[in-house]
Amino acid sequence: MPQKKRIMLRKSLATGWLLLFMSYSPDNHSSEGSFSHGHGAHVHGSASLRIVLDNNLLFIEFDSPAFNLVGFEHEPANEAQKSALLTVKQALDSAELLFRFTPTRCRREKSDIEVPYIAEHYENHPRSYQHDHVDIHANYVFQCARAEKLKTISVNLFTYFPGIQEIRVQWIFENRQGVAILTADNPGLKFD
Repeated sequence: MPQKKRIMLRKSLATGWLLLFMSYSPDNHSSEGSFSHGHGAHVHGSASLRIVLDNNLLFIEFDSPAFNLVGFEHEPANEAQKSALLTVKQALDSAELLFRFTPTRCRREKSDIEVPYIAEHYENHPRSYQHDHVDIHANYVFQCARAEKLKTISVNLFTYFPGIQEIRVQWIFENRQGVAILTADNPGLKFD
C-alpha cells in the first residue's frame, strides 16, 4: 500500500477511534440521563481524564463527582451553594491554568463545561438530576504546535479542587496509549 494511503487510513482509523472513545464509551450514558458521563464508578475523591492526540489536536475529557469540586451533589440550597457551582464552572473554563503542556505549546480551541443545576440541560431536563450521584463534566480541544514533541502535561486540577485525591487517566496518542493515576504529589503525566 502506498505511503499516502497508509497515512490516510491511519488518520481515518484514529478519527474513528477518537469519536468512539470520546462519545460512546460503555459507561458514557446512564439510564437516568444524568451527568454521569464516562469515568465509570462514581467514587468520591476520584476523577478521570481521557486524553487523545490526533495530529495537532489534543482532546481532553474530565469527569468528577460534583462532591469533589463543590462538596455536595444536591440542588443548591442557598446562594453560597449556587455561587460554588458558578465558581467551579468558571475554574473549569480556565483550561490554560488547569493544564500545562511541555515542551510544546497548546492553545485551547474550544471547551464544553457541564455543571449540574446551572447548565442549560438542567433547565430542559430537571428530573435527570433527581438522584444521589451527580457528576461534573468538561471537554476541551487544544490546537498544539508540534504536537509530536509533547512530553508532559501538568494537571493542576488538584490545586483548584482539593476534594480530588486521585485522577485516573487514559491516553491515546497516534501510535501509543497508556494509563496513569495522578495525585496531588504526582500531578504530571509523562509520555516518554
